[in-house]
Amino acid sequence: MKKLSLLLSCCFITFLSFSQPGKTGLAITPEPVKTIVKKGQFILPKHVMVQAATTGDVKLVTDYLKNKLTTAAGAAVSVKS
Repeated sequence: MKKLSLLLSCCFITFLSFSQPGKTGLAITPEPVKTIVKKGQFILPKHVMVQAATTGDVKLVTDYLKNKLTTAAGAAVSVKS
């Protein structure tokens, strides 16, 4: 009987430790103090220009952003330094 109660206790504690309440809202880090969420959509123009510096790390980010926007939105993305 002790083994059964120990097993049930461990299962209950495991269940409680892995169950987290669902957080509603935007998944943005750092979390803003206040957000106002409205219905609608964001439409990119057919030609998007990203302007950034040409340093090594920034180039990696702009290339990543260019690939993601081109794939997801089908927009022509150009990078200007």
